[in-house]
Amino acid sequence: MRRALSLAGVLVVVVASVTIAAARPAAADPSASNWAALRQCESSGDYSTNTSNGYYGAYQFDQSTWDSVGGAGLPSDASPAEQDYRALYLYRMRGWSPWTCATLAGLVEDSSAGSGSVPDRAEAVYISGGGAGVFMPVTSSSCNVGAAPPTWGGEVFTQGHTYRALVCWQKQMDHLGFAFTGTGYFGNHTLSVVHQLQSQFGIAQSDVIDAQTWAAAWGGQSTASPPAPAAPTPVATTGPGWPGNTAASCHVGANAAPTWPKRVFTQGSYDRDLGCWQMQMGSRGFNLTGTGYFGVHTLTALHQLQAQYGIARGDTVDAATWAAGWSGEPTSVKPTPGPAASSVALWTGNTAANCHVGANAAPAWPGKWFTQGSYDRDLGCWQMQMGRRGYHLFGSGYYGTNTLAAAKDIQNRNHLGGTGLIGENTWNAAWSSR
Repeated sequence: MRRALSLAGVLVVVVASVTIAAARPAAADPSASNWAALRQCESSGDYSTNTSNGYYGAYQFDQSTWDSVGGAGLPSDASPAEQDYRALYLYRMRGWSPWTCATLAGLVEDSSAGSGSVPDRAEAVYISGGGAGVFMPVTSSSCNVGAAPPTWGGEVFTQGHTYRALVCWQKQMDHLGFAFTGTGYFGNHTLSVVHQLQSQFGIAQSDVIDAQTWAAAWGGQSTASPPAPAAPTPVATTGPGWPGNTAASCHVGANAAPTWPKRVFTQGSYDRDLGCWQMQMGSRGFNLTGTGYFGVHTLTALHQLQAQYGIARGDTVDAATWAAGWSGEPTSVKPTPGPAASSVALWTGNTAANCHVGANAAPAWPGKWFTQGSYDRDLGCWQMQMGRRGYHLFGSGYYGTNTLAAAKDIQNRNHLGGTGLIGENTWNAAWSSR
């Protein structure tokens, strides 16, 4: 819910509740596992958390929203059962919309979302089994952060699920600079970091954290025999090309690059179009065969190509480096040199005028949340405005490390929590804040 709650008025409830058996959810309410995933993402499952940022308890209520659903006192001072009940109450009023983490966790609304039906307390008991949190906070010391790896518990972690033990792996990766808070939720950011770590340690790419990938976070090698990953089939960094790609379909050896697919490829990416770029680079003598997987060989070739054509060094295959694979001439606008430029081209069609750069008020928030790895026209406008304010951003539309640093800085300056997640408040702050 953090940074997402902002009520325009007081909720007025006129619909009477229906009593449901206490041991299980109403047929249309979210499952207990969905609530657990939400709590873990919002607060690491800590019902008592109060970090003085204006958001409290396991569900990160702000005070006005807590009051609007009948809560008393501070949310973090309320019992787990009370917080569960008020969370279900809010869900019945507004669905998942108040919680940013619901989107990150991929939670889907059902027919009770926004129904206006006030639950009774018995209907909320199932959420955490009568008041005990499903996840308790996990300390860094118990995770051996920066020390020898704790023993792998034998459970393979997969995307879309929440695990208490995954908190330790994420905290260790945060210690290494990968920007985790340790929610235990396996989302897109976790998957991207998994691929980078596997590439660094020569582990066959998979979409799971098994014994090897667990140990690699602490710099070690596992002695366990991990179970085979579920899917996809492990991808080699060199080997056969992407199925269906041919020299002809990829324009290998052509005098001009095929149209850039308007996707920025980063380490860990796995994509058919990237396979074409690799095939072309292989035809020029680089150690690439066209697998479509962005590993260490692709990164090395990318840096060599950038140096050859005077392109600012970066770790992404963007419009400029895509075109350089064939001819060295970018197919889209090059960044203007200067302190606010980045190595990725300005989003085509965005201008200072249509992005309201320098305006006294922000343009309407586009209703989208931007996270690391996002690539979007509206994000390009936010970056152009931030560049005008002196941040090292140009307006590429790609959310990389510079964007993360800028987002966290302006959030911290304006008491927005420093998460790096760009939502409505952080969008507006680019235009109207200090």
